[in-house]
Amino acid sequence: MTRFTVLLLLFLGLHPLAVTRVQAQEVFLHEFDLSKGLWGREHWGLQATANWKHIYNKIGWSRVGVSPVLDYTTGPWTFQGGVSSAFTFDSQIDNFWEVRPWVALNFRFTLLQKILVEQRFRSEWREFYTSGDLKPENYHRFRYGLGLVFRLWDNPRWSQRLGFEWYILDSPAAYERFPNERDYNLTFIHLLPNNHQITFGFELESYLNSQLRADGHAYLLILGYRI
Repeated sequence: MTRFTVLLLLFLGLHPLAVTRVQAQEVFLHEFDLSKGLWGREHWGLQATANWKHIYNKIGWSRVGVSPVLDYTTGPWTFQGGVSSAFTFDSQIDNFWEVRPWVALNFRFTLLQKILVEQRFRSEWREFYTSGDLKPENYHRFRYGLGLVFRLWDNPRWSQRLGFEWYILDSPAAYERFPNERDYNLTFIHLLPNNHQITFGFELESYLNSQLRADGHAYLLILGYRI
């Protein structure tokens, strides 16, 4: 595969960034993940991820959370399950806890001997507990993710990933801000000499604002470290 072909794939994946118009709302965020493998044997693995997400906006918020994940891999298939927990807070919003049990099925295969194609089907149940006057709410959401992992240059310690994820649901909770998204991202992955992994990149989140009932966009800086 030529570099021109890879760059064409990049263009197609980032095209939504180029054509995005300012609509109801535009926000800027950063997200930092710290992950560590806790246990593994043959087909099984257990890891945990701590997460911090912050929005830079007139009325913003921060979210901190943790997510343990158990997975089982056989051939190109990986079955996963976990329970994520996060606290979203700011002085100008009703702070709330979220508990999110979920299950997922992943499938991987190699395309043209150069590109690793990753697909994920995920089903999750979201439970919200607010500190304000709103009653606890819950709903179910389905997610489909597609990722292409490749190398733009010949270095085994570097790789790139172009990704898309579609969130599907019927009716979000009253105070959930970004429930229904289409995410487009580009990340760079670097394997350190100690086998730790650094990830950084950018993401466009195109969503329906459940409060304004209008479209909006979020621009996200992604940072990650895996031990």
